[in-house]
This record gives sequence, structure tokens and C-alpha cells, in this order.
Amino acid sequence: MKLTLDQRAAVESLDQNCVVSAGAGSGKTRVLVERYLRILEREREVVNPFPCVLAITFTDKAAAEMKDRIRQGIRKRAERQQGSRSDLEPPWSEWLVQVEGAQVMTFHAFCAALLREFPVEADVDPQFAVADEQECGEWLTQVVEEGLTRALEKKNTALESLLLAWGFHGAVTGLERLYGQMVALGWSAEELADRTHTHLQEMTSTREREEQKHRLQFRVAAEALVSLKGGKLLQRFQQAWPNLVARLHSQDHRERLWVAQTSLSLLKGNWGRDSTLLQWREQARTAVQSWAMVLKGMIAAPQEVELAAIVSDLLRDVEKAYQQRKSERQALDFDDLQMRAIRLLQEHTPVAETLRRRIRYVMVDEFQDTNPVQKELFQLLLPGPAGEQVPGKGFVVGDPKQSIYRFRGADVGLFAQTREEFLAVGGSEVLLLDNFRSGKGVIAAIDRLFTPLFSDYRHARSYHEDGEDAPVEVLLDRGEEKTDPLEAEANAVSKRIEALLQQGTQPGEIAVLFQAMTHVKVFAEALTKLAIPFHVVKGRGFFQQQEVWDLIHILRLLADPEDRLSLVGCLRSPLCGVSDETLYRLSRREEWYRQPQHWAAWIEDLPYEQLKLSRFVADWNRWRRWVGRIPVADLLERIIRETELREIWATTPHGKQAIANVNKLVRMARQWGEGMTYSLSAWLERLQGTLARQIPETEAPLAPSEQNRVALMTIHQSKGLEFPVVFVPELAKKPQVKWGEMQLDRQWGLVMKIPDAVGGWEETDRWVQWRERETERAREESVRLFYVAATRAIRKLILSGAPQEHKGAATGKPLLSADTWAKWLDGILGYDRIDWERGRWTFPGEEDGPTLTVRTFTGEAESEGDVKKKSARMSNSLSTPIDTAWRWWEPRGWTAVDRLEVSVTDLTVLANCPRRYFFAEILQMPEWEGETKFGSHSSTGPLAPRVRGELIHRLLETMDDIPQSDADWMPTVQRLLAESEIHPANHERALRQFQPLVRAYVQSRYCQEMHTMAGQLREAPFTLERDGLRVTGTIDRLHCTRDGHWELVDWKTNDVEADEVEELAQEYLPQLQLYSLAIRQVWGIELDRAVLYFLKPNREIAFTVDHRWMNAAEETLTRWTDRLQGEDSSSFPPQPGKRCQYCPYAAWCDAVQMS
Repeated sequence: MKLTLDQRAAVESLDQNCVVSAGAGSGKTRVLVERYLRILEREREVVNPFPCVLAITFTDKAAAEMKDRIRQGIRKRAERQQGSRSDLEPPWSEWLVQVEGAQVMTFHAFCAALLREFPVEADVDPQFAVADEQECGEWLTQVVEEGLTRALEKKNTALESLLLAWGFHGAVTGLERLYGQMVALGWSAEELADRTHTHLQEMTSTREREEQKHRLQFRVAAEALVSLKGGKLLQRFQQAWPNLVARLHSQDHRERLWVAQTSLSLLKGNWGRDSTLLQWREQARTAVQSWAMVLKGMIAAPQEVELAAIVSDLLRDVEKAYQQRKSERQALDFDDLQMRAIRLLQEHTPVAETLRRRIRYVMVDEFQDTNPVQKELFQLLLPGPAGEQVPGKGFVVGDPKQSIYRFRGADVGLFAQTREEFLAVGGSEVLLLDNFRSGKGVIAAIDRLFTPLFSDYRHARSYHEDGEDAPVEVLLDRGEEKTDPLEAEANAVSKRIEALLQQGTQPGEIAVLFQAMTHVKVFAEALTKLAIPFHVVKGRGFFQQQEVWDLIHILRLLADPEDRLSLVGCLRSPLCGVSDETLYRLSRREEWYRQPQHWAAWIEDLPYEQLKLSRFVADWNRWRRWVGRIPVADLLERIIRETELREIWATTPHGKQAIANVNKLVRMARQWGEGMTYSLSAWLERLQGTLARQIPETEAPLAPSEQNRVALMTIHQSKGLEFPVVFVPELAKKPQVKWGEMQLDRQWGLVMKIPDAVGGWEETDRWVQWRERETERAREESVRLFYVAATRAIRKLILSGAPQEHKGAATGKPLLSADTWAKWLDGILGYDRIDWERGRWTFPGEEDGPTLTVRTFTGEAESEGDVKKKSARMSNSLSTPIDTAWRWWEPRGWTAVDRLEVSVTDLTVLANCPRRYFFAEILQMPEWEGETKFGSHSSTGPLAPRVRGELIHRLLETMDDIPQSDADWMPTVQRLLAESEIHPANHERALRQFQPLVRAYVQSRYCQEMHTMAGQLREAPFTLERDGLRVTGTIDRLHCTRDGHWELVDWKTNDVEADEVEELAQEYLPQLQLYSLAIRQVWGIELDRAVLYFLKPNREIAFTVDHRWMNAAEETLTRWTDRLQGEDSSSFPPQPGKRCQYCPYAAWCDAVQMS
């Protein structure tokens, strides 16, 4: 195919700098290759023209592909010459030999070559090694820990408050992150300190102006409220106003803050419906919120300055020690390569002149993904030897709409900056708008969809007609069944894929692209049910795979025979494969884990289980003798071979991937040499370092012959790829943005929260301004991510998810004020405009324009049997086999990804004892109850607490009127007992347990005043998404009291005495915090009070919900997210205490003896 006119313009722009804005599928790689070949033609008089051209790509794979295409282009031209070359023609045949020396490489590879060429000037060892990420992480952690330890010896109060809030481990992680951001920006610690100090000084004057402005705005609105007539809340504000206005202009910032916070509290609640009153109230609230935030910043300013200095000093220490550590090992990291190359060109003019004279053309691909350091390096290469402008030397290609690597430091603004710089010196811009990838229908829909999302979107031109009747589809959840919406969506996507396969589409032609891999397992399970072949591209992470952990467990057990967690992991893995019943019976024996020689004798009535244990113990003893005598890799290989693990995994649905991962672990054991070849303890120590730093390690790739499978991958992984059919699920997923406590900003330097007096964090006005700006930028990148996903499709694009209303659209708010792709669809197309009967969705005012085909899905309600399976506990029958052989060969427990979707109950367990959570949810150990409870036909004994709680909650949910006697609610209880399959013989005893609890509720204010409470929500389900964590739960009661305060009430049915209530309430505090966050996020309500109502002692514990409460809730949720992203049991330490005596996992927990 010939070059288009636009492509030809880019290729032939050899005499002027050129920036190419290349849309998706526009053939930019071809343009780069053709321009490279055109340069060779121009330089045909040069014996070896390759050194004069530098082509930069962002990955080694892209560099290899580009060099191969250049080689092919040279070969074709050489074949056309066939020995009849004239003197005026380029020597293509000779160049075919020389092409291996072409400088087509990444920024890092170019910098490494430059430093090796000029080692003396660069002050590096010519034999320097490029340290890998693992080594750099270990060195950096060591120097940060050492630096913190030294700093703590100085007894600095401010540093101690920082560590109280951060924790030592959090401080190490935080400083490592800040150091990484600092070097990515190309700064030294000194430059960071200067930038931060300058901006903090600017903030002082800014705050004074803002404080006066917001104070005046508040006074104007407040005085307007004082002049109006209204209800009790307005009257309360009017009564307080004289005292407030008297302190309004106090010279004491803290007193003014008291005025602001008191006013804000008075402005809460339900103020009626008078529009004038509500308008002034809203203006007062907005002004006083801004005023209070500025005042907090003014008060925190001295502490902020002090902390910034402390952090800068720590980073100086880290910078010096880390550089020394690398110097001792004659190693450079990737950041060193770039920074030293820049310094070399800046400080050594002869080197710069030599390089600029040699390199006459610089081409950079994917320029939208460059960071400031790479941009600076590019700028240093552009001039001529004497620093003069060289027209045509600079050539960059990219697409700002596809800039999605901001988390790596990429700055999309650098593309526009470079374009302006080129145009200012007579350069040109070429737009590549022809799309050679997608069909006309796909392109038309994408153009119409993204025009309102981008400020400068240019429509593409298609070179292909559609081969599809419905090139763009939307699968929408009608939400008509009560089931997990995510499972329903995954099932719908899988069924649609099944239909496509039946129509002739090959599995390898289909890709499912995720914003993040958080819920990929749900979709994988749905595909497995339909026997659809698939593979997760670099999915879930290598160190989250069950087969990998099985081998890590046995290695840890060999290194420490008393590692009980690893022992349990081995016993439940294919290495042994005993049942939960066997494991439970072993654990009943005192110090069972130290007596493996007796295990078989303890279960004589289970001969098959005896055989499993005997074989495992024999294997274990034999493997222990090999430790230290043979390399770790050989030890692993022997274990795998003797237990036939590869054969076992081969029988599973994803066995080929599992085998590839097992082989990769063996290869890693061989590669991690240097003192670790024979030392198992050293090898495990390095592994622990890798896990602790969460260094990404992808799964082993499958062979090409295994690639005809549906690909499940992130959108980032799909960049540069294309697929005939693309699914983009989870339209309703909120972007995962995690700010932490400190960050670096390109203009402001260090921005931070401030540690408070109780070990938490306070936001300052400076932090809030930064966060709001970054949130806007993150949302803009979310648009670009959506665009990248959509433009991977060749024939068919299928979007799926739950419809969400863009609530701001009706009031004129910007489209991007909403935070999910589903809401953007509503703002652009409008869900109310769907023709559900015909399954058509057209764009407003364009009936003849692109049409989206709409298919709907609903979740299938779970069968009664499925519900029983999910809620079953193993306490009913120990003699019944509960596992099958197949169960042991499947991945068990939650991986680091799966853990991100949890219930409120799970998180409450996590908060009170992380180790119990680890046993229950990650290892999925059976929960053994000491006393048999009745909750089914066959059980006897007292009503199980879980069943009692469920029934009480269902009863209270149905009470719409105040009962006058027990007879008013007894029939409902009897119906609920029957529905719960509790035997009629047990009903009377159950009623006796119910009676005091229900009577307590009936006499409470929650029942007696129910008709005076507005906005009631009962048993309201919710999903809270934050930083990748998806939390599900149910709000017992939410209402607005007569005095205008929003109140959350959580019923508790615990069998607890009055003097135990306060202690127990602290264990439920994290649960209330989660509910508070969910209420704000889902319903937009700011709570005033959260209450735990214990029905048995008829006592309530109330907590005031204010900004401190909500900040503490945010911090708690962040800690949980970090813990759930941990790789192993070290992220889930035990919390011994009184609860241990009731814990169903006491037999397996080392901490029980401590408590």
C-alpha cells in the first residue's frame, strides 16, 4: 500500500523539525521506518550512515520490531537492485550487513552506550553493571532504614510524630516512593528542598488573601440568614450568631477556626424547602468550609515547614547513602543512566559537540509518554555541534489521546510543548487521521463518543468497510435480580463470547480489556464454566499464583520446620492434599506440628488420609537432608519431579499456565545466584524482600501454540495491540487513585498531610488543592484510557456494565465532573434514550448516525442449594468427607487481587485480628465451632448467633408500625423461622430468645419515634469502592432525626453483658467507619452520629461523626487496602488477646500460646 499524502509529508520532512500527531491505527511505525530509509537514501554518500540516525522507542520489543522492519525495507530495496546499482543509488546490499549497528533503542540503552563510550568524562567505571529493579529495591530499602534509625537517635519530636502516624514500615515505604519520584523528575534532594521552600513561602501570602475573602463571603451569607425567618435550625443559628460574629475577626487563628467549625456544625441538617433560605445556607456552608480549610493551613504552616525540612534532610541522607551503595558495587540504576547522560552532555562540551556532530537525525516514538528527564535529554541532542539550530534534526511521533502512563512520570503536556517549540523555529506538524485498523462503524461510534470527552478531538478516516451488522454493542445490566452485579456481568460477557465462537470467531481473536485486574478472576471463572479457552496476559502477578505459593511454602518449611503457616499450606496443597477433617483432627493434639511421626497413628480410621500423610512426612524428611547440599534450584526440581506436580497441574483447566509458572520459579532460583545458589535461607530472604516491596513479577508466557485463547489483560498491556473483537467491561468501575500521605509536585515540590496528635493525618489546604488538581488530571487520563481500550477493536467493540446516571448533566455540570465511564455514556447518549424494544441506542440529533446495539442482562438468582453451600459451616458433621480430589488441584484461597473485594464483616475481622482473617479468607481454613448450634432441621442446642442476628435484622426491617404487643410481631417471627428451615420443635425456644431483644427495640426511641424520622433507609445494601478495594455491606438503619441530624444505627444481637458493651463497641468501630464512608459516597449524606445499639442489655454506644472521624475512617480504609495487597502472612500479624479463647483457628495460630 502506498503512503498517504499525510504519511508522505511526515516521511519527507527532512529539512524541518516535525511533530507527528498519529491517531490510533494510523501507521505511525511505518512512517518511522520509511523516514529512516529516506534518511539513508539522502546519506548515500556516507560509507556507514547508521550512526548518524538515532531512533528512540520505549520498549526493547518495539526497538527490535522497528529494526526488523528497517532490515526488511533494506532487503527489498537490495533485491530490486539485483547487482545493477548505479553510482547515484544507495548501496542497499552493503547496508544490509551494516544494519545491525543501527541505533534503534530505548532511552536507557542509548544512555548506557553513551556512558560506556565516555566513562572518564562521565565519572563511571567502564565496566559498570546496570542493576536490576530487585537489587536497587534492596539497596534503597537498606539505606532508608539506616537513615531513619540514625535520625531517630536525635530525638526529634516532629520526626517522632511523623513516624507515629506513618509507622516505621510506612515511613520506609513512603520515603522510597518519594525518592523514586524525585529522581524521575530529575531533581536532587537539594533541588526538592528549594522548590518546596519557595512554594511554602508563596502559600503564606496566598493564605492571608484567601482567608480574608472566605471570611467576608461567610459573613455576608450569615447575616442574610440572620435576617430571614425559618424553623428550629435557622433559629438556633441566629441565636448563636452574636457570639460567633464577636470572634469572627479575632487575631487568633485557632479561635477563628472554632468559629468556622461551630458555624459549619450549625449549618447542618434539614433546613426545610424555602429556596431563598437554602440558597443563603448553601453559600454560607461553601464559604465557611473554604474558610476553615485555609485556617487549618495557616495553623499547620509552621509544622508543615518543619516536616518538609525533616523529609528533605532524610532524602539528602538517602541520596548520598544510596549513591555510595551503588558506587561500591560499580552499578548504576535506570535513573542514573539518564541523569548521568544529561550531566555528561551539560558539563562536557567536547562530548556534546562530538555527539551532536555524529547524530544528525533524532527520532522519538510514543513521545506522549516521555517524562521531563527524557525531554531534557532529547533537547540536548537537537542542536548542532556549535549549539546552532539544525532544521530537520528533530522528529517526534505520538498521540496525546493515548498518553496513559502518568503513574510512571509521563507528562502529556510535553508533547504540546515540543510542538510549540518546533513550530516556533519553522517546524511543521503532520496529522495522521487515517485509521487502517478499525471498520467504519467502529470508527464512527468512537468519533462520536469521544468528541465531547476531548477538547481538541479530530475525527478519523476509515480505510475499511464494516463486515459486521452491529460493530458496536453495549451489554447493560437491567438490575432486575438480586445477585452480584459483577458476576452477572461476567456471565453475560462469557455468554456473548460463546455466541461469537459459535458464529466462527476464533478465541484468539477476542480480548477482554480491564482498567485493572482487580476482578479478572470473576470473569475467568465465568469463562471456565462455559469451557471457553482463555489466558490472563501477565495476569494477577506471578507471586499470587497458587502453584508458586505451594512451592514457596515447602521451601519455607524446609528452612523452618516450626513454620506452622507454611506447614498448613503444604498439607492442603497437592504436595500432600489431606482433607480439612484430617487437618482439624491433627490440630486437636497438643503441639501437633512438632510430632509428624505420630500423625498417621492419630487417624487410623482414615486409611487413605494415613497414606497421604505418611508419604508427605517421608518426603519432608528426605528433602530436609538435601538442604544446603544441592543448589536451591535443584532442590525445587527434585521436589517437583518426585511429587509429579507438573503432571498434577496438567489435569487442571489452566494447567499449562501453572506448569509454565512452576518452571519459571525454578529458573529464578538458578538466576538468583551470587551466594544464594546453595543457601536456602539467603534465597528466601531475597524472596521476602521482593514480596515486601511488591516488585511486579508477571506470569510465565505461554508458547505461541497456546495463544488461540481469549486474552484477558489490562488496557495498559493492550497498548500497541489490536484484536478483531474487543470487550471493555466494568463501565461503572471508578478509577483507582491512591494519593498516600506525601507526594512530589513538579511545581510545588513536596506536598503532604500533617500528622495529628493521635497518630492520624490531617489534610491542609495546600494538600487539598493539590489533590483536587491531581484528581482532575487523573480523570483526564481515564478518558485517554477509555479511548485506548476502544481503539484496539478491528471489527467489533463491545462495552458492558451497569448503567449509571450522570446527575450533574441536568444542572449543566461538565461531562468529566462524573467519575465513571458509565456516567459519561449517560451524559453523551442518555440511558433514557435507549430503544429497549429494538435494542438501539443513537446519539442525540443523529438518527442516521452511528447506532449502538444494546443487549441486556440480569443476574440469575442463586438456587437454594447454592445459598446453602455458601453459608455452610463444617461443624455439623466431621465424619462426612468434605473435599474432593479435584479441590486440591485448583487454586485455593484469595489471591492479592481477589482480596480487594471483601465484605464489611471480613474487614471487621481484619481490623481486630489480621491473622484470623488470613486463616479464614486467604487460606480458607474451615471454621470450627465448639458447640453445635441449631439453625437447620437436624441441629440441636441454642440458636446459632449468626442465624439469630439474620432473623432479628429481617424482623426489624419489616416493622413499619409500632407494635402494641408481642402478638403484633410473633407471626412474622414464626414465618421467618419457617423460611429459615428451623425445625418446628425448636420454634418455642427460638421465640424465647427473640422476645427480650424485640421488646428492647420496641421500647427504644428508634421504634417509638420512627414516624418522626425523615429519609429512612433500612437494610440498605451498598458497594464502596476506594483505591482498588471493593467493599460490600448493608446499612441497618439511616435516618434524619427531628432536630435535623443524620444518624446511622447498627443493631447488635450479641449475647453480651452491660459491663462488656463498651469494650465490644471498640471492636465494631471500624465497621461504623466503613458505613460512614459508604453513606457519604453512595448517598451523599454527611453523618452527624453513628450508633451501636446492643439489644440484649438495651444499651447504645454513640459516636460523634465529624471531620476527624471521617479522616480516621479514610486512614483506616487505606491501611486495610495496603494490608490486603500484601503478599503473604507477614502482612497479617496476629493480635493476641481475650478473643483468642473463642477463635476457631486457635490450634493453627502461634500467637495463641503468647496470649
